[in-house]
Amino acid sequence: MSIRLRSTAHRRPIAATLVMIMVAGVGSAVSLPAAEAAGCAVFFDSDADGSDDLALGTPGEDVQPGATNQVDAGTVTLVHGDSAGHFGSTDSELITQESLGLVSQAGDRFGAAVATADLNGDGCADLAIGSPGESGGAGAVVVVWGSTSGLDLGSAQELRQGTAPVLGFAAEAGDGFGSSLAAAGSQPTGGAAALWVGAPGEDVGSLVDAGLVVEVKTLVGGLLGAAGVTGFTQNTAGVPGTAEKGDKFGRVLSGGARTLLVGVPDEDISFLTDAGSYSAFSLASRTWTAYSQDTAGVPGAAEAGDRFGASLSHGAGCRSATDESWAVGSPGEDIASIANAGSVTLRDRSTGRGTSLQQGLAGIPGAVEAGDSFGDSLVDAGAGILAVGTPREDIGAIADAGSVTLITLGCVNPGTTNAAVVAESSISWNQGTTGVPDGSESGDRFAASLGVSAVGVSGPEIQLRLIVGAPGEPDGTFKGSGAVIVFDSAASGLTTTGSQFFGQGSPSILGEPGTNDGFGGSLDSSNALIL
Repeated sequence: MSIRLRSTAHRRPIAATLVMIMVAGVGSAVSLPAAEAAGCAVFFDSDADGSDDLALGTPGEDVQPGATNQVDAGTVTLVHGDSAGHFGSTDSELITQESLGLVSQAGDRFGAAVATADLNGDGCADLAIGSPGESGGAGAVVVVWGSTSGLDLGSAQELRQGTAPVLGFAAEAGDGFGSSLAAAGSQPTGGAAALWVGAPGEDVGSLVDAGLVVEVKTLVGGLLGAAGVTGFTQNTAGVPGTAEKGDKFGRVLSGGARTLLVGVPDEDISFLTDAGSYSAFSLASRTWTAYSQDTAGVPGAAEAGDRFGASLSHGAGCRSATDESWAVGSPGEDIASIANAGSVTLRDRSTGRGTSLQQGLAGIPGAVEAGDSFGDSLVDAGAGILAVGTPREDIGAIADAGSVTLITLGCVNPGTTNAAVVAESSISWNQGTTGVPDGSESGDRFAASLGVSAVGVSGPEIQLRLIVGAPGEPDGTFKGSGAVIVFDSAASGLTTTGSQFFGQGSPSILGEPGTNDGFGGSLDSSNALIL
């Protein structure tokens, strides 16, 4: 169904803040930043009530700003939490392009990517929203500025290729600018993170869909682009590899304090179609390094259709407090003769040591089955827990119901040049697991998207909830309307006890359920660990 717009004159300012988290090592406590702006919380608090909130994109939502229904125009929902940790129990905010002084059009897919980050160094988060279908698929990104008095919907700054400050690349149909978003690092002049934008459909010369990523920086207190805009393709000097037709460089982004990871799952390795790769950009040295499954130290071998780099996540390394580890999904990986079973690779940034994770291996729950796509989504859930989505997992005879695997990570040879991140223990949940709401249904695709949010603060530490999207979840007769499940954190870790389930048909959640809306298909991953 479509969203008919109502007057927004009643809307109050929305406060937004960034979770800036430091992790000393795998399995260690998650610590708060040394300081934050007065009046800003240390988590995403969109209504300034002191409780964490969620930013959820619904790019398949139809919007009716007037007499004409705009199919797949897209929306973003801010779901408010309360002091008891319940989401949507009071109210929510629905953001359309009209809310920001823009115009919703069919196919915009506004909300296909969402991110919160402090982009201007004032200590409070700003909200970035990707709209990759804008203007015939050229794409756009809109940033709404946050402050100690809240997020002002009237302050939106729109970014488009070919328009200041994003010059040097023309906006062309199919570029998909805004398909992916990430925040990474901080400015030398302050604490502002740079916004990275993926345009995987960018043509490089005659090479169709070779792909582009754009770094947009700002000075403290300024607008995006004030400190420079830089574009990178695989033909840019210093970027490994060569731009090729269909690579879609920038389709996947993951940002941390030290590196920006760019997934290229459609990369061909030699003659191996869609074997996949990813590139790591060091924010300190501004140098690039590329990795595939044929790279020394990376487990496995590049094979056609692996789609290595289809998902990425930053985590804590185990050599030092300034180390990082990276989790890389390869959902198309064949395990022996079992097609598209999927795998995940762990890599310590400093030592280069790698570990491969698969279902049914080294204590990872589940059986290796064709088409599961283990590793299709990833998020670091804090305190050494990696969440791995398997949205195509069949639960008994229920096809593509989906599951999530929680893997507790540890170190071998910690603090040495041979240090490596490994799996210590794991558990798998699906919608048939005790305490998980609703029940498994065919096509739910539970865990197709993953995110985290803050539980609350205890001294110098912060606990995280796990947010799981099920964009294929039906709502009544509306197939693929979508839903989100929230898992809380207890003293023993993440728990199914008290888990919450909601969609657009739930009380206090604005919006109307509709076929293939995909509510929960786009989660804010910027609340994840920024190391």
